Amino acid sequence: MVKEVTGYKWNTENGARSGEAIAKNFYGLPTAPENVTTDAFVAVHNEGSEGDFWYFIGDLEPLGNTSTFTINEIG
Repeated sequence: MVKEVTGYKWNTENGARSGEAIAKNFYGLPTAPENVTTDAFVAVHNEGSEGDFWYFIGDLEPLGNTSTFTINEIG
């Protein structure tokens, strides 16, 4: 099922991981996955009819303006 969301979208995993690092640094969270117990931000991979990209739903100050796009909703 396709769902319209508002947030951030990256075409590469490296771009998404860079966004994660910026957000975690801004909010003072550790960036090494083995050290994270609470995430302010984790990008999700979308693969299917809506394309292959990474995204985060929501608005985080250090990442700037959000955009609206569609994802393949599971469930």
